[in-house]
Amino acid sequence: MGLFGLIASLQGIAFTTTFQIEYFLKRIFPESKFNRAIAATLVFVISLLAIWGSTTSLLIELSVFGAVCMYFGVSFSLIVLRKKKEENLKTILEGENDEFLNKHHHVDFKSIIHKVFPYLALILSVFCMLILAYLHPVIVGTIVVLIIIYLIFS
Repeated sequence: MGLFGLIASLQGIAFTTTFQIEYFLKRIFPESKFNRAIAATLVFVISLLAIWGSTTSLLIELSVFGAVCMYFGVSFSLIVLRKKKEENLKTILEGENDEFLNKHHHVDFKSIIHKVFPYLALILSVFCMLILAYLHPVIVGTIVVLIIIYLIFS
């Protein structure tokens, strides 16, 4: 079961990385028709080297690191979107009468501690990322450098 999860994770990484590299190559070589083929080949070769050159446990830990980073992003986005929704709701509903609100306003279901769980998930994901960064500082450093390069050239 873990092997299928690893393959699915690597496939998802390969798809997203191919599109990101293709975008980067289009900015460097705007006239080239082979940007997608070059990007896909590059991702395929790097994936094969990762599979053949390392242990499966390292690849699983990298997949977990990616999932935790994604979980961090989702939790952070949920917090930001909820704050924006509350601000927009206040500006939209100013000056409206109670009859309009009762007919046309949708109120989301809110649990007793609905604001606590996204913050808890955010804290736990940061904790997990710090632990993984401590265990694999070279890999995390490489990821940070790649993110910085991507932000510079995008």
